[in-house]
Amino acid sequence: WLMLLSGPIYADIAEERLAGGSSIFVPTAFPLNPAANPTDQTIVAAQQIKRDDHMNFVVNPGGNEAAVEEKIAKKDLAIGGQYPLGGAAFGLQYSEFRRNVTAKNENNSRENHELFVNRDYRMNFGIDFTPELRGAFTFHYTAMQSDLAGSFSIGETDRTRYHGSLSGYGIGLYYQLKALGIGAFTHPPMRGKA
Repeated sequence: WLMLLSGPIYADIAEERLAGGSSIFVPTAFPLNPAANPTDQTIVAAQQIKRDDHMNFVVNPGGNEAAVEEKIAKKDLAIGGQYPLGGAAFGLQYSEFRRNVTAKNENNSRENHELFVNRDYRMNFGIDFTPELRGAFTFHYTAMQSDLAGSFSIGETDRTRYHGSLSGYGIGLYYQLKALGIGAFTHPPMRGKA
């Protein structure tokens, strides 16, 4: 039942190429509200999604025009677990967002290869305040890596290789009624460096 409420949030191709490292671009094995998981259950969750996209477009329309063929190999992975501690629970999670982009310009015989990878590590701690009300805290660390060409005329030595990291926390509350649960949570902006 928990897996029905959890799942990754996907962006389209244009947004993926602009992904800055927000956790919205990383799949998750658990709901975004860290307090939504019951503390009395042992939970193991895993998901892996692979997909290939293909896109054709024209660059520089009207002047020095060139058709571009782009292939995007997508791989999302999330694995997590939670262990009950008697009125509390502790959980760990690892997830990865990976995109390999291959582009070929009709005016250039060489293919461009670009890589985007976000890896996210999370720790959750939940506690029951009452039988109906629980709260939780989560800490997460995201490591980002990009290897970009940016243009078909850029050689291997002029590529942009970016590495960055972000860390942040989230807190949540969840109140379980008989047939309905009500929750509130926040994940303030993450901080980091490149």
